[in-house]
Parts: sequence; C-alpha cells; structure tokens
Amino acid sequence: MPDTKLTDLEIVTQPKNGDILYIVDINNDASKQITYNNLVGTKITSLSTSFDNLSGGLVVDIEANTTNITTAQNDIVTNTTNINTLSTEFRNTSANIASISAFIFPGQNQISGVNMSSFSFGTAMTVSSASIITQHVTTQNTEIGDIGIVSLSALGGLSGLQTNFYPISTNTFELNILPRINDDRSITIPANTVFSYYVTRNVIQ
Repeated sequence: MPDTKLTDLEIVTQPKNGDILYIVDINNDASKQITYNNLVGTKITSLSTSFDNLSGGLVVDIEANTTNITTAQNDIVTNTTNINTLSTEFRNTSANIASISAFIFPGQNQISGVNMSSFSFGTAMTVSSASIITQHVTTQNTEIGDIGIVSLSALGGLSGLQTNFYPISTNTFELNILPRINDDRSITIPANTVFSYYVTRNVIQ
C-alpha cells in the first residue's frame, strides 16, 4: 500500500515476536525492517534481570536496615540503663553534698557531741561592769579547740548577763560571767543557780 501513510495504518496493541516493524538505519541512510522480538526481546530480559537485581538489593538493604534498627533499639535500652545508673550517681552525689554541707555549716546536730552536764557554785555571786566573775569548770573528754555553750537556769534577774565558755586545757573550761554591753546594773546570781553546758567538737572524716 504505497499510497497509505503510516499514521493511517491500524494500531496493534499487543505485537507478537514475529511482527515486522519499519526502522531507519541512520548510519547507512537506509530504510530497513526489524522484528518486534529483535527490537525489545533482549531488552526486556535485561530489564527483568535488572529489576531482579534491584529487588534483591532492596531486600538486602531492608534486612541490613532492620539490623540497624535492632541495634539502635539495643542502644536505646543501653542508654536507659545508663540513665538509671546516672540517677543513682546523682543520688550518691546528693548524699555527698549533704555531708559537705554539714561540714561547711556545722550545727549541734552536725558536729560531734563531746560532753554535756551541769554544775552549781553553791554561793551567791554579784556581777557588775567592774566585777566580772571568772570560774574554772572541770569537764570530761574535752580538748583545746572544742566549742562550749553554757546557759543559766535560774529564776529572774539574769536577763542582763552574758557568758563566755571556752577551753583552757584538757578537761578544763573557763567560764566568764559579765553584764551585757551598756548594762551598768549589778546583778546577783543566787547560790543555787544551775549552769548547763554543752561541748561539741568538729570531726573531720
């Protein structure tokens, strides 16, 4: 059909391997023919092989990534363990800080108690700015450097007094009783006045 255009020919939607197609050989500037099988047969096989290789590669990659995800999961579990360990270390650190705090800011409940007792001189004493009373008190288990605290247990008349209580030798403290600053009164301490004292010592572990 030399008078028919290619565009006017019937379209084949499912070509067979033996069907002939028109082809132009541009290297030789000539019109030629080629079977459908020669045109696409080997190409489809190669393409199918490429798809198989691609599919196999995807499987390998997916399996490898699955392993990596499992490894990542293990890492997360390990990190959780480390966080638990870190929490324990923080608790330990908190306890250490509390110990340091007790050392830096000593108080009666944070330093070692050495001796606690009371005494009475059995005689009345008058204290004024011109007559400061000094007495030596025998203690137990005390050393130079210990901290002494003394209080008066008597009824009335002692509000204007202050005391100093400090060690002067092993098992001996000196008690000074004097009026408070700017208090010019003469204050009498009754004979049976009880003095209570508490001695502490800084202990370095």
